[in-house]
Amino acid sequence: MRIAVFVKATTLHKVHGGLETQNKALCEGFVRNGHRVVVFSPKRELTVERAEQNGVEYVFVDCTFRYLFSKLDKKNWYNKSFDAFLKQHNSEPFELAISQSSAGVGIIERKNDVPVKVISISHGTTIAEIQTALNNIYDLKSLFLFLKNLQFVLRQFFGRQRDYILHSDHIVAVSNAVKQQIIDETFVPEERVSVIHNGISLKETQHISERTKTKFSMLFVGQILREKGVDYLIDLFEDSRFLNSQVDVVGGGAYLEEFRKKVQEKKLEDKIKIIGKVSHDRLAEIYDINIYDVFVFPTRRIEGFPMVLVEAMYGGLPVVGFNLGGVSDAVIDEETGYLIPFADFKLFKDKLKYLMDNPEQVIKLGQAAKTKAQNEFSQDRMIEQYESLIRKIVR
Repeated sequence: MRIAVFVKATTLHKVHGGLETQNKALCEGFVRNGHRVVVFSPKRELTVERAEQNGVEYVFVDCTFRYLFSKLDKKNWYNKSFDAFLKQHNSEPFELAISQSSAGVGIIERKNDVPVKVISISHGTTIAEIQTALNNIYDLKSLFLFLKNLQFVLRQFFGRQRDYILHSDHIVAVSNAVKQQIIDETFVPEERVSVIHNGISLKETQHISERTKTKFSMLFVGQILREKGVDYLIDLFEDSRFLNSQVDVVGGGAYLEEFRKKVQEKKLEDKIKIIGKVSHDRLAEIYDINIYDVFVFPTRRIEGFPMVLVEAMYGGLPVVGFNLGGVSDAVIDEETGYLIPFADFKLFKDKLKYLMDNPEQVIKLGQAAKTKAQNEFSQDRMIEQYESLIRKIVR
């Protein structure tokens, strides 16, 4: 089968994240199964118009971006992505198009003219973005930013989100939380929405560390942003119960230097070790139950399905996190970790203290977390579920 995939950025672009990494895994999985895959993405800073990586063909489209009147702008992504698709389709037809979020809206609204079946993948919704913004209003500056962005978000809610959700042949939600949000916000029939969790493939690593823990050790991995709740990590050490503990912080982001400054001002350099951004391969060595006791996820952001949770579970780490978005799809309360009501930092700390005092529970929860990750969140399982869905949609 020949498959066209639309995405706003790729791992070949300088700035990319979890969505682009998952798109790469999905496309390469399709290629391994014998499909031919062409990815259409904006050119942005790239100097090439085409590329090939691991059997996946990439077409980079030179285009502009604007939301208002995008259909009237011939150079806009909405039109240019469709032109690039049509050029390829006319020489060798595609049987399926996959849109990462609304990236494929140019083809989605014209799919009956081509014709081609379209599956769109939703990683989150507009209302979830609004709720995240409300969770992160700290002062007048953040309130002003929220109000400034609100008009754009509302246009997305009443426009682009409904366009791609309601006009696709089928929607894949990356978690049960996202599925319910989609249904509530767009009134799309439930039978047109399936849940397929993103899968991972971490290299099995022989952990050579034989470190004897003298402290209760916690791990945080993610972008260093205020909305990720990293300030809670500083607040944690104001509690005397955690004097003999530490947390390693892995990741980069716009808030990194300000966060580092706060750690220094509080003289917590011996408690909070900022490792910074590391390669994906290095993460396989970091997620290690022999080094850490627990993965902490004090997020203030509503995310579709946070992959760092799965990665930590794959390494045998129990998770303590706020129950927002798709967190509960990964973490089973009191089985693979602890789900904490949002912003209940007292309970968050109490659960960490319980694990500190009960190391046997750390092992028990960690083993259950690893089993769940391996059984439910592998890349192979993800590809199998997509293949099954495609057989139903493309007949």
